[in-house]
Amino acid sequence: MGKLKNLNPITRSNIITYVMVVILYAVMQALLSAKVISSSTAGLLVPITAYICLSISLNLVVGISGELSLGHAGFMSVGAFTGVIVASMLAGSISVGWVRLLVSMLVGGAFAGLAGFVVGVPVMRLHGDYLAIVTLAFGEIIKNLLNNLYAGFDASGLHLSMTSAQALGMEGGKIVINGPQGAVGITKLSNFTMGFLLMLFTLFVVLNLINSRTGRAIMAVRDNRIAAESVGINTTKYRLIAFVVSAALAGMAGALYAQNFSSIVPKKFSHLGLCGARWHGQHPWRHHRRHRAHDSAREVALHRRLPHAHVCDRAHCRHAHHKQSCHPVEDCRHTGAIATSRRRQSRTGHRC
Repeated sequence: MGKLKNLNPITRSNIITYVMVVILYAVMQALLSAKVISSSTAGLLVPITAYICLSISLNLVVGISGELSLGHAGFMSVGAFTGVIVASMLAGSISVGWVRLLVSMLVGGAFAGLAGFVVGVPVMRLHGDYLAIVTLAFGEIIKNLLNNLYAGFDASGLHLSMTSAQALGMEGGKIVINGPQGAVGITKLSNFTMGFLLMLFTLFVVLNLINSRTGRAIMAVRDNRIAAESVGINTTKYRLIAFVVSAALAGMAGALYAQNFSSIVPKKFSHLGLCGARWHGQHPWRHHRRHRAHDSAREVALHRRLPHAHVCDRAHCRHAHHKQSCHPVEDCRHTGAIATSRRRQSRTGHRC
């Protein structure tokens, strides 16, 4: 216990989080072994773990990065259908179920991350409502594409078509995705233990990213984009990193979720986008933006060894001329001897 108190506060908080998740898993396993939980409730454990992983990954974009993304259901569906195809194709070569599930989750996450990169390169140049509209459109486009996708495999490999199952041109083989009917004949590989491990992995990735140099840069961009740019942070790059990592984790959750059912259709992911729309107009990170903007930017400036770059808020500024002549604006930014103006120039030559 004494060693735990001597740890870094962030490390101690992360360890406590992991321990709480492990304890919850142990309690649920004990209840399952004692048959206290009904079979219908036990069947909900895998979807619950998938939703937890999805919400943690969504928080990386909405909470940590400060961007309103409504296309998370699209990334989850990409991972789900990719994972189903991979698991079906590996059924003959990998007989161990959990290994096949793990491989399908990794491949599904990789494809979802790739989709996030392709979408994020142009989208991350947008802000606010424009970003929300484009990501929502991406989710709907993915759903419509999957509704018209036919996929199957035979001895010659994978076959894809956007017209009909007959257009696949397979000789025998198996149809995995049958257009509007979705993925059929899925082998149920998901279980609560794999969901628990995915939760730990998602927490590990997100918490370590937040507490890293990259995470501090992402939060600096969220708190004050202009101040972050003034100390040399590539805002588009760090926003894109958060977006792609979030999409990859959502894809892994989708692969876990899909292989808990015998069949799955694209519209099963539609409600996720609608639930995400409730975030619209509600930006809790903005309530304390004034108090955090100067702290985050100053921290990044010190971390990057730029001693002359700092951000000062009027309420916390130590410069006398600010208290005398500055207007009550949100903040005033300085980089060295250069100041950015919003209202009028003070007598000292600085603009606030």
